[in-house]
Amino acid sequence: MIDRRVRFLIPVLAFALNITAFSQTPAPPPEKSAAQSGGAVGAKAEELPPLTEKQRKFVAFIGGELLPDGNIRIGDIIIHRREREVSFPAMVNMSEGDIEVAICTSVGKTHESLLITGVDPFKLQLGLILLGLENGAKCERPDVKRGDEVSLEIASFYCPLFYNRRLDIENLVNSLSFHCVSYPRAALNHAIVDSQTGRPFGNFEWIFVGSSFAGNGVCVAALEGTVVDLNSNYNSTCAIVSPSEESGAADKLFQIKPGSTPPAGTLVTVYVKSAKKRD
Repeated sequence: MIDRRVRFLIPVLAFALNITAFSQTPAPPPEKSAAQSGGAVGAKAEELPPLTEKQRKFVAFIGGELLPDGNIRIGDIIIHRREREVSFPAMVNMSEGDIEVAICTSVGKTHESLLITGVDPFKLQLGLILLGLENGAKCERPDVKRGDEVSLEIASFYCPLFYNRRLDIENLVNSLSFHCVSYPRAALNHAIVDSQTGRPFGNFEWIFVGSSFAGNGVCVAALEGTVVDLNSNYNSTCAIVSPSEESGAADKLFQIKPGSTPPAGTLVTVYVKSAKKRD
């Protein structure tokens, strides 16, 4: 019987050789001084190379869009080719309590998930493949190789004005002047602690495990609503990203670190960045 991970790769095998080049850019030339280049210091970064006609057709085939800056949009997911990362919107679902899932959709474990998102897990999986990443197991196995490592970060701007029904002038001034808080990009790991010890989860690796597919060809991660899980077993294929087996997450219980996230209901941006070295 074909491994379910391998079965997922069959539909994309026809274009895999082409799409993995989407994020690649030519090696930058040696830096020149302003005098040598005849331009000012801090000149605009070199533009991304255009997609080939075949790549453009594939982007259109999956419902994607080539943006003016050279990046690619698939629904609410943005593929940042130069930065080799994917971003998508989400919302803080819980700011305290026990969790089993880091990010889920509305059909997932919303009662125990840190973040909730409306993106399609399958499109996220496609986006990571477009960056040149390969999905696989949480640890090296004889039958399936280990998936590529990624990092997870979140950023947001929280202003109580937008979460308060009293939109009077006093509230507006107070909110904008004193209470708005910017949450710069930070590792998702920092918001998660071990329930038993209270210690931070640490800087472990996240693995692009990729979802398996049901007999009717439907993405299991989309069916179960799991985007990033925390303590599934090593053979789980119902999420897009999971902690590495070495992290020991499968044997732990987790909760949200108090004060580490904006209030529930705050909109955030999630960044999934490739940790894979360029070829």
